[in-house]
Amino acid sequence: MKVVVFSAGRSGTNIALEVLRGNPYFLASDPPEDKAVFLRDMAYPDRYLTKSDATYCRSYSFLKNVMEQNRDMFIVWTVRDPRDMCLSKIRRGFKRGSDDATFDGCIADLFHMVDLHKRAMNDFKDRIYTIKMENILLDTEPEIKNLCRWLNIEYLEEMKFFYKRMRNENKRKRYSDIDLSQIKMYRNQIYTSEVADYGINLVLLFLTIKPIINYFGYGV
Repeated sequence: MKVVVFSAGRSGTNIALEVLRGNPYFLASDPPEDKAVFLRDMAYPDRYLTKSDATYCRSYSFLKNVMEQNRDMFIVWTVRDPRDMCLSKIRRGFKRGSDDATFDGCIADLFHMVDLHKRAMNDFKDRIYTIKMENILLDTEPEIKNLCRWLNIEYLEEMKFFYKRMRNENKRKRYSDIDLSQIKMYRNQIYTSEVADYGINLVLLFLTIKPIINYFGYGV
């Protein structure tokens, strides 16, 4: 079995990756993020574990080709409230000029990810596990146990201490426990005001991504 943690950036891919890295069954790639995992025409070794963002998979044909070549490959597809994803992208990357940290960039990135998800679910439904970042943070042990059952691997206590394994040294030092501050950012005036100061029309942005909000069940 091989596993790729996959989705748009700022959706919880790093969290899900560190959860799985807590289980020695997997042999994580080095570095843990393999940006070209769905671009190579190859079979991956057994127990291979990596993560990648959807932006690096230029079209669905690449993903489909790799999944067909690796019939024991599974995707753990992380999702997060799209409003929070956009806020996180803009706050993290606007001043650095990141492509996905603009109004148009956020929209393009999210719709590209959703297009890949819909097509993958159509072709490989039994090999796609969609998991919400919020559920991992709020209901950690049960969510990880559900993931382990789906992957047919043993649940280990170490898996729930993913925040201790974050690759970003500053994050490891900053968090002694699970960080819940990234949940429902769109309701926090501090975050929304900061993004609005960048000239981003959040009302229009959230209206534009409403189909994605509803698609992943965040519209209620």
